[in-house]
Amino acid sequence: LKKEWEGFLWELLSVRVSIKLFIHLVDARHLDLEIDKNAKENIQALLRPDQAYLSLFTKFDKLNKNEQ
Repeated sequence: LKKEWEGFLWELLSVRVSIKLFIHLVDARHLDLEIDKNAKENIQALLRPDQAYLSLFTKFDKLNKNEQ
């Protein structure tokens, strides 16, 4: 089921011309997750000239002063 959903999602993202901005939510506490790297690479590979990609970091408030 996961593979089917993933295939459907990537197909949808590649053919929907109305999508102008991809916002990728990334947990600021876990910056080097493989799933985030893969998502970024795959989305950037799909981008058309009229589309943009934005990484938005979440849970920044959970970091201690040294991590910020």
